[in-house]
Amino acid sequence: MNMHTADGNSHADDHDHDHDHDHDHDHAQPHATTGTDAQTLIRLRMEMEFGAPVTGERLPATGGDDPFPRVVIATHRDGRTLFTRDDLPDATRDAIAALVDTAQPAFPDEAAVQALLPPLVRQASDAAASDAVPNIWRVCWYTIDTPPTPDASPDVQQEADGTTFVIRHEGQVVARAWTTADSPRATEVEVETHSDFRRRGYGRQVVAAWSAMALASGKAAYYSHLLHNDASRGVASSLGLSWLSDEVEYE
Repeated sequence: MNMHTADGNSHADDHDHDHDHDHDHDHAQPHATTGTDAQTLIRLRMEMEFGAPVTGERLPATGGDDPFPRVVIATHRDGRTLFTRDDLPDATRDAIAALVDTAQPAFPDEAAVQALLPPLVRQASDAAASDAVPNIWRVCWYTIDTPPTPDASPDVQQEADGTTFVIRHEGQVVARAWTTADSPRATEVEVETHSDFRRRGYGRQVVAAWSAMALASGKAAYYSHLLHNDASRGVASSLGLSWLSDEVEYE
């Protein structure tokens, strides 16, 4: 399970974008995620990422492959939702909800939210056990709803695992997209491009190839990047991905 890292990396921390190409999707049929409400899609991606189903606005405290964040504030295409983990006291949840309500449309002050959270207790085996400051992840999420055109990936090769797509230059892999998280109902792509080969549309090509594979599986397909990564936002724009949510997650 691929978690966001606190040092600024993201699932799609790619710097390859190109807005000079038109993408004609008129022939393609929308995927099943089209028309699905944002909260349902956010729950599906959490289930994929953390390994346990999510019901309503409460996140399970146990049972997942990875621990859920204690708080997720999601501004999405249908509004805003506060998700909290089951082990968070009701009084704390209510206080954070009040901050969220008064801060709209912006996110509430992160220090104010952190001040309301109980002290973080890490496992003794955790390498960061001495650091009790909760991590905060700021992530932008998209759904991939429309299959790419057949000519969207002319330079891409599919690897033997079936879920990794690469572009090679003189035998060297210079761009790749692969499945970074997966569940029976959802899947997510991660992409990287060699620094010497950015701004050539290679990131767009490999993500397009991955998207065709993912949508053919019938699963909800996701792309994400750190909230202020404008380059990765450019990849999403060039592919015509559907913005789902901007989220702030508190460990």
